[in-house]
Amino acid sequence: MYKSSTQLEMTKFIMNKIGLEQNSAMNKIGLEQNSAMNKIGLEQNSAMNKIGLEKLSHIQDWSRKKLSHIQDWSRKNSAIYKMGLEKKMAMNKIGIEQTWQ
Repeated sequence: MYKSSTQLEMTKFIMNKIGLEQNSAMNKIGLEQNSAMNKIGLEQNSAMNKIGLEKLSHIQDWSRKKLSHIQDWSRKNSAIYKMGLEKKMAMNKIGIEQTWQ
């Protein structure tokens, strides 16, 4: 079947128009999917950051409590050691005095 050049041009034009519309629709769908995926990615990232910050905060609290406990223990130990030295010095003084008597 023979078509005139006008019919061929018209057919090409229509096919091109259909192709462009399909391409435009596919691009729109692709952009919407990309936007949705980006939104999901950002929400996941935000949630992971929040969890990370909460864990960090928990670790910092734990570290502060441990440091406070160690400082308390160190102060008590230092006080006990100081009392022990004072007691030893007093006993030495008594021993020296008894020796001279």
